[in-house]
Amino acid sequence: MGYSVSYPTDTLYARTSINGRFLGFYSPILIPPDPTDRLYVIKRQDWVHRPDLMAFDYYGDDRLFWVFGVRNGLADLVFDINFGTVLFFPTPARLTQLAIGGSVS
Repeated sequence: MGYSVSYPTDTLYARTSINGRFLGFYSPILIPPDPTDRLYVIKRQDWVHRPDLMAFDYYGDDRLFWVFGVRNGLADLVFDINFGTVLFFPTPARLTQLAIGGSVS
């Protein structure tokens, strides 16, 4: 019986190879700066320490929570997001262009 696994495009491992049952060396997804990125100051208390809620509200998909950490170089994706933190949000169109997320609205 064959064993086949793949990761969806909305995960950090989407570009990491899978060899049989084993995950290959991590191949990071890069989100370089772009002039279309929107600059946000976190002023909503419900977004503090909650990248999943930010992703759901902005992209309509909470599984894209990791995008904010990758784009902004956050060391801790949860605790680096505080009230008043300034973050760049890649636009949904840009994520689609980078083949991240598949059906970003």
